[in-house]
Amino acid sequence: MLKVVQEWLNSKHIDISVRQNERSVHADGQFVAETERANDGQDLFRLRLIEKSREQLATYTTDLVVSGGHQPWVWIDIRNDKDHYVAVPRVARDLLSQFPLYDGSWRMQSDAVLIDREGIDVLIEALKDGRRRVPLVLAGSEPHADMEELFQGAMDEWGQQVYGLGGVALLDPEATRAFNTAVGPAFRVGAWSLRTYLPDLDLDEPSTAHRHRYLGTQRLVEDRPGRVATLMGNVARSVAATTPVPAIVLEALHRLDHESNRRLLESIRTPRRTLRPIPSTTIPESPSAPAESLEVIELRRLRERMAQVQEWLELPSLEDEHLFEVVEALELKRNLGPAAEQIATRLSVLEEENRDLRVDVADYVKITEEAEKDAADSGAREYKLREQVLYLQSQLAKHENAETVYGEFHVTEEAQVPENMEDLVDRLDELESQGVFFTGDTRIVEGLAPIDHAGGVVRSAWECLLACAGYLQAKKDQAFSGSMDEYLRKQTPGYRVVPVLKHARGESETTRNKYRRERVFPVPPEVRADGQAFMEAHFKLGQIGMVSPRMHYIDDSQGTGRIYIGYIGPHLRTDGTN
Repeated sequence: MLKVVQEWLNSKHIDISVRQNERSVHADGQFVAETERANDGQDLFRLRLIEKSREQLATYTTDLVVSGGHQPWVWIDIRNDKDHYVAVPRVARDLLSQFPLYDGSWRMQSDAVLIDREGIDVLIEALKDGRRRVPLVLAGSEPHADMEELFQGAMDEWGQQVYGLGGVALLDPEATRAFNTAVGPAFRVGAWSLRTYLPDLDLDEPSTAHRHRYLGTQRLVEDRPGRVATLMGNVARSVAATTPVPAIVLEALHRLDHESNRRLLESIRTPRRTLRPIPSTTIPESPSAPAESLEVIELRRLRERMAQVQEWLELPSLEDEHLFEVVEALELKRNLGPAAEQIATRLSVLEEENRDLRVDVADYVKITEEAEKDAADSGAREYKLREQVLYLQSQLAKHENAETVYGEFHVTEEAQVPENMEDLVDRLDELESQGVFFTGDTRIVEGLAPIDHAGGVVRSAWECLLACAGYLQAKKDQAFSGSMDEYLRKQTPGYRVVPVLKHARGESETTRNKYRRERVFPVPPEVRADGQAFMEAHFKLGQIGMVSPRMHYIDDSQGTGRIYIGYIGPHLRTDGTN
């Protein structure tokens, strides 16, 4: 990969080697390039290239990191100081065309790919892959030779701003039919249209299908190709901007920063040049040598030493003003040792702070994205419910007193949301008569109080608890049979529910393997003989900073007829949390 990077730099007439730690500054200030290497068990390379664009009056910064080893990877980040559109650099396409680079299980390409029926299973696995970070743009087709040829030619042009940021593929007619059958009507792709599938695709949740947007045939025909390319590129860039930097890249950046700081300190502590010794002057031992000859030889030796000292100190002369400079330099050197150690200590602290800030930024990007999704889903649900209430009110008004139908609605006392976390703890036993039992640590629940300033978490927790009671009641009334997830998807009429997106059926395999013990909570012996149960199913109670509270439970409706809540508190550890 470094060979490709070197060729790209050479083509830009940037004289710098990717094999060394070097810095190159253009004479007119048009660019500054710096290469860094680190190898403390893993070979890492970083290029930082800062370029000025005279046409756009903007400064562009490109950071390119390459990791060696048995699982090599490359990370490219490019930005400018004007927030202008940034094209994918040519080096990205060169790397994609020469190396098998993957995002999750999707092979990243520098052009559009054609997928046949045999490739559908692999495509769907790539779409569902939780590791996928990039959007995939798919085009459907049907039997029509001219249109198929036209689309194959247009796909590369439409996708030119996506390559390196996502994937582009055309499904042949048979593959289109097979794909649409597999994903269902909500997520299908139409013939001669484009659809962008974002990361975190959940094919089991049709209500989220609106996130994965269409460009229909008419739009593709009427818009010029450059406009279509920009629309697709905007989506890819938006995903890239709102997707947190992977932990492996953050760790690599930290190590590269540490190595760069180490070299800087080493340059302060190490002399810049090696001084050659002064050759000794041998005085002849002839007993007949006159006394003045010895004085001349001694004077010559002194002059040679003074000339050498003057050369060492790079002094133009031995006048007082230059000798004072030497004294000042010696004083500075005497203080440099302790100062260098203080700088080293400070750099170490700043490295850790910078490392933590990078992780925090990545986490907050993820939290913001999830919060925006939740807000969009809540807004859509709220609008639908308002329309439903309006319709029901209009129907009821035909048979009831209009004042009663349109009058102010009051929430029943038992459904009133607790005022705070302490109040929630006090009211947990109210739910036992409805089959919902809390077995966890109430101190952890109350520990959420300081961060729940707006009361959003306590309201969400209460709604989820009431949804659990509604689930049990619906099963008792034989109005529903199935799992909690199915109950929330069906939104069983007449029983309390919450949006299914607030619910998770379980954890990832990685989380189950690495953090299972954190999700084991107390239950009565009639549920588990040892009094402990693994509770991976949970409700998402909201996004507050880095906390993202969760409510873990076990559904024993088929046994004791109850639901046991083992935990209400901050998000438990996963590979995606810090």
